[in-house]
Amino acid sequence: MRRIALIILGTAVLAAPLSAAGSASAARLPKGCVLKPHGRCAKADLSDRRLSGRNLTGINLSGAKLTGANLAFADLAGATLKGATLFGANVSGANLAEANLTGARASGANLRGTILTGAGLTAGNLRKANFHGAYLSGAFLHGANLSAADLRTADLTFANLSGANLAAAIVNDADLSNANLSGAHLSGASFIGAFLALAQFTRADLSGANLSYSDAVGTIVSGANLSNANLSGADLQLASFTNTSLYRATALGAVFGGAIFSNAICPDGTNSSSHNPQTCSGHGF
Repeated sequence: MRRIALIILGTAVLAAPLSAAGSASAARLPKGCVLKPHGRCAKADLSDRRLSGRNLTGINLSGAKLTGANLAFADLAGATLKGATLFGANVSGANLAEANLTGARASGANLRGTILTGAGLTAGNLRKANFHGAYLSGAFLHGANLSAADLRTADLTFANLSGANLAAAIVNDADLSNANLSGAHLSGASFIGAFLALAQFTRADLSGANLSYSDAVGTIVSGANLSNANLSGADLQLASFTNTSLYRATALGAVFGGAIFSNAICPDGTNSSSHNPQTCSGHGF
């Protein structure tokens, strides 16, 4: 009898941790949160959760906390992450095509090689985020904070970066052809070797920016501030510099064939319109 009692007691002791573990596992997933395609996990705390490689297409993660989460190579196409927090998250190689990340906070996040074509990142905090080699063609980044972000070799063709903050960002060798950077803050940004053909920089602040060896054929920088910018070796044929400040800009070896200088401030401080024909050639260039 005593032996039977001991066996029953031992079974109860062993079962208790298993039961507790099961409860803890269930507790780790917020109530009502379903991590599956088109699931609902709005405002869920998923910090540090491992979701790499998961199929989460169309999932609702609005306002979710994903700080430090691992979403590498996850499929989040069409997902909603509006207002989500992704500080320090690993989203490298993930598919976020057409996803809604409006107002998302992803400062310091790893988005290297991430697919964000057509994604909405309007007004997002993406400061110091790593977008090296990311696909952002047609993405909406209006008013986003990309200061000091790494955008090297990224595809930003036709992207909307109007009013965005890219101060001190590294955009070397990236493709921004046909991109809209009107009114963007690009002070101190580096665009070395970038493809900027037909990009819009109207009223943008490019003071101290480095655009050396960039392909900027047909680029529109009307009303922009290019003071102290480095344009050395850049191809600026057919570019428009109407009402643009080029004060103290350098352009050793740059090509300006067919470029328009109308009411522009030349590197030496003179106005292009006071020259005949209107040009900054011989006035600092």
